[in-house]
Amino acid sequence: MDQEKQIQPPIRILLVDDAVANLHVLRHALELDGYEILVATSGAAGLRIAVRLVPDLVLLDVFMPGMDGFEVCRRLRAVEATRQTPVMFLTGQAEVANVEQAIAVGGTDYTSKPFVATELRRRVQTLVELVQLRRSNVQLRAELDTLWAAGVEEIVATQTPPCASRGPLTNRRRRERRRRNNVE
Repeated sequence: MDQEKQIQPPIRILLVDDAVANLHVLRHALELDGYEILVATSGAAGLRIAVRLVPDLVLLDVFMPGMDGFEVCRRLRAVEATRQTPVMFLTGQAEVANVEQAIAVGGTDYTSKPFVATELRRRVQTLVELVQLRRSNVQLRAELDTLWAAGVEEIVATQTPPCASRGPLTNRRRRERRRRNNVE
């Protein structure tokens, strides 16, 4: 891996909520941390934005008119580009059945409204770290694939550890000694 620090693109977060006041509060809290914020006021609009711009994280209201958050998440999981995107559900309904449904459709986290800004920011930070680890993993895999393609497997296969080379050489010497002793 290069010693130079690679510049990472800003983390892009999509906020999907039909309540504009919630979007303003969320946006304000998250922009403080330097995230690029995308906003949608309906499930259908959120889905279109997510598929087109592929955010790193989606904060999704559960109950919205038209397409609810559960359906949005289900559809995000069906699209290859957004299948791994973490989805945090936000809702005023913290009933166990809703939490279970959020998990069942592929949600990554679930928090209730009204939320505490510091708690929300910490949860988002944790999910962002997950995104960054995934990016790093993809990058490391690509580098490893490049090394293998460059022939590293041949180098590894042809190099014999020093301890392994002693055995065959010693056995060969023993055979040579036996032959000499038998001939003499």
